[in-house]
Amino acid sequence: MDDDVFEKAYVDKATLRSVQVHPVPTDLENWIEIDFDPNFKYRGKVYDIESGSFILAPLTTSQQKALGVEIQGQMISLNESNQNGLSAISTMIDKSIALGESPFPLYPKLKTKTGRERLIANNQAEFDSIFLTFGLARQQFFA
Repeated sequence: MDDDVFEKAYVDKATLRSVQVHPVPTDLENWIEIDFDPNFKYRGKVYDIESGSFILAPLTTSQQKALGVEIQGQMISLNESNQNGLSAISTMIDKSIALGESPFPLYPKLKTKTGRERLIANNQAEFDSIFLTFGLARQQFFA
């Protein structure tokens, strides 16, 4: 089997993701025959019928949320936990200002795809920038 050279591969018409080289599918009407390239990385790509080539698969909603939005050079996940944290900080800022206290600087620690990152808000304008950047990016999932 190691000496076999495969010239054709088959792409599942239903998903345009699954690529099968061996064995040849018995239900060929459900597959698209393509030239096989043993050096091409098929994982994470979908077959584009119009161009006859593979393109990067679009990210799922959960992948987009996990990847997040760039804030202060960090990719902050667009998840509910970060939303709740920023909302709580916003409320705390309002209460502090109402009592004549300055809550700044603030160092919100927000989730990322790989852990947590600490941001810095030295004043209201910097916090508003964090809050609005996050909120406007997250709203795309609810429009």
